[in-house]
Amino acid sequence: MTEPLCYAGHGFNQQLAKGRCSGQLQLSTTQLEFHYSDRGSNQNTNQGSDQVISVPLKGLQLSLGGANNRLLFFSHPTQPDWQFYTSDLNCLSAQPLQDNNILQAQVKAIKQQRQRHHGIGLLVLLILVTIPMVLFTNLDLFTKHIARQVPVEWEQKMGAAALEQFTASVKLLPEEDIDRYLLPLVEPLLKPYQNSTTRFKFHISDDSAVNAFALPGGFVVINSGLIKQATSASELQGVIAHEMAHVSQQHGIRNIISSAGLYLTVNALFGDLSGLLALLVDAAPLLIRQSYSRDFETEADQLGFAALVEAGIDPAGMVLFFETLQQEEEKQDPALGLNNIELLRTHPTTERRIANLERRLVQLPSQPWRDFEQPFASLRQITLNFMVDHEESVQ
Repeated sequence: MTEPLCYAGHGFNQQLAKGRCSGQLQLSTTQLEFHYSDRGSNQNTNQGSDQVISVPLKGLQLSLGGANNRLLFFSHPTQPDWQFYTSDLNCLSAQPLQDNNILQAQVKAIKQQRQRHHGIGLLVLLILVTIPMVLFTNLDLFTKHIARQVPVEWEQKMGAAALEQFTASVKLLPEEDIDRYLLPLVEPLLKPYQNSTTRFKFHISDDSAVNAFALPGGFVVINSGLIKQATSASELQGVIAHEMAHVSQQHGIRNIISSAGLYLTVNALFGDLSGLLALLVDAAPLLIRQSYSRDFETEADQLGFAALVEAGIDPAGMVLFFETLQQEEEKQDPALGLNNIELLRTHPTTERRIANLERRLVQLPSQPWRDFEQPFASLRQITLNFMVDHEESVQ
């Protein structure tokens, strides 16, 4: 007679202490037996008698259960108060189950169920792994799509809030001076944005750091130190065109979105902007001195370059200014940092970017460029006076 196959198992019955007990399942060619020690209802004694519950294979019901379907359950109508289970799923391959056509069909269905369960688990795992990878490798594309869903008024509120924080400690050139001296230089650059919802607002701050930055909603701030550093109108216009491109491509908001986390980003992709908008409310302080990725800088270079050409402004000024800043950086003692060239911190001027711009310059046909030197000289003078007047008033 063939020895029965044995598997560690458990049994459920309301008459048992605690309603369950451990034991051993023995599977033979004709029946399933559950061997256990019965301690009865007397929980004050450790003594018990060995008990056996037997059920025939004919009519045996098999099913999966437990966490992740890791347990195999047995039940039989002749013992309706009992249910047995084992975590050893090797018993599914036991010969007594394979030799019984009805049980073999149940085993096959259970194995298919496990395969489906494993398949779903792998699919979920694949999704959990793939989504972050897809987001990471296509982050610019996704942030661009999400940023377009942000209401224009939200962009304007963000930019205004950031500007207000900046101007709390920095004085701005009066608005009438901006209209009189700066707008003649920037008006030609506005043409590509005539059909845009963005309305640019320009400011000059009394800050000696060589810097300019753009805020959502169209706010562009140029430090007086940058105007002092520039030697021609086209240099200043090149920086402004670059900053305007950052605004038009929503680089500031996209920076914040990229740091929002997987949950908020995925929700925003599917149209739920509530969490993201709440994040944007508190993001104003991050907008002033944020750094842009190389891709964002390259995009701003290209769009700014194109805007200069369309306006009839010599784009060589943009390249010249970046080259000048890079040369100044190389002259400085590394131990002293970048000093006042703040623009290099937030807009790193790499050799590759400069080389790309120079390559575009070479490809341009020869043409006359508009002359803005007189309005630039007037702007530079009023800015220098503004710096002196503010310095004297502080003293």
